Amino acid sequence: MSHTNSFKALSAALIFAFFSLAANAEQSKTLHTIKFTQKLPNKLFSVFWKNTYFREEPLPRAVYYNKLDLNNDKTGEYFIRITDPAWCGMHNCTILVFSKKGNHVRLLLDVSSGPEIYIRRNKTKGYHDISFYPAIESDKHIWRWDGKQYQ
Repeated sequence: MSHTNSFKALSAALIFAFFSLAANAEQSKTLHTIKFTQKLPNKLFSVFWKNTYFREEPLPRAVYYNKLDLNNDKTGEYFIRITDPAWCGMHNCTILVFSKKGNHVRLLLDVSSGPEIYIRRNKTKGYHDISFYPAIESDKHIWRWDGKQYQ
């Protein structure tokens, strides 16, 4: 093998190793990846819908959810993704995050995003941080709890 080919192979190996280490370091910041695989029953969704500023709009039909406890209170928060065309742009759809304790429902976050949510290991004021981009992206896309809602 010539020196040029050896140099190219070594360079490629070093670049691959660098990005692999960076990806592993960033992935360690992610605790869970939320995917929207379950259809949310309309009866339950209407309870959440009444607690949004969209409440006057007709109930969307294509609604999926997942549930995960963000603040370790043993009550999972609801992550809801509305995939009706009227609620989606070119790449992103409406994402709503709610807490529900008994009859008390609270909207924690309303944002447009892609099909996955990344729950971060880090917590702010008792709630896990949330990212809507893969962990490899950057910390600048992190939503943090301010005591009342995610910012």
